[in-house]
Amino acid sequence: MKCSQISELLPDHIIGALEEPQKLEVRQHLESCDACSKEAASLEKIWTKLEALPVEQPSGAVRERFYTMLSAYHEGLSHSKERPKLRDVINGWIERWWPSRPAVQVGFAAALLLIGVFVGTRLQPGPAGNSEMVMLRQDISTMRQLVTLSLLRQDSPSERLRGVSFGAKVENPNDEILNALLSTLNSDPNVNVRLAAIDALFMFSSHPQVKSGLIGAIAKQRSPMIQIELIELLVKSGEKSVVDTLKLLLENEEVNPAVKERAQWGIEQLI
Repeated sequence: MKCSQISELLPDHIIGALEEPQKLEVRQHLESCDACSKEAASLEKIWTKLEALPVEQPSGAVRERFYTMLSAYHEGLSHSKERPKLRDVINGWIERWWPSRPAVQVGFAAALLLIGVFVGTRLQPGPAGNSEMVMLRQDISTMRQLVTLSLLRQDSPSERLRGVSFGAKVENPNDEILNALLSTLNSDPNVNVRLAAIDALFMFSSHPQVKSGLIGAIAKQRSPMIQIELIELLVKSGEKSVVDTLKLLLENEEVNPAVKERAQWGIEQLI
């Protein structure tokens, strides 16, 4: 085996999780390679120190703060069209993100424990607690933005729909979220996902980039259903700047007749 391969197997070797013949190959390599032998010794020292760590005792505030975060997450899913069970969401995330190697699992669990203890000790009642709750809400908002971006990149249309739903619930979304929703509207292959993106974007239509993006999306769409939906929502919102775009639709011979009819209606409503 090469040193790079041995390095990947060292954590499992240290905790005795390797089976023959890998166990024998690693042992023989360590006997003949000083660099890998030193790396193994270093990892073994770290493992010994981890085992010696005392068991942390989280404060009584951990349970209360955990349910506060759980309630916020539950609220974020309450208006979703396809609301999955919380148990399924948690199980899915665990299966997706939980590391497969035993040594890494232990380190990951230890990190989660330390985070829990930190939250319990820092989020105390009173003025300081209120400040911490504000920070917690900000962290939840950041988490929603990360989840949104991740879901919008998935192959499954249902996952992308969930991503759009998450994006609609983000408070003060950043440019990356808004651009991702606009990109979904313009290029997602699924019509239902694009329709959901329209609804989500109209919640942030006060943003100049969203307003111009919605108007520009009319000409980019090849689905008459999407074009008509955009026209109706923009007209109902009183967006007069869409008139020029609607006039261009009337002049385009390739535009669907139903879309032209709705464009003419929009012009009459706004002028």
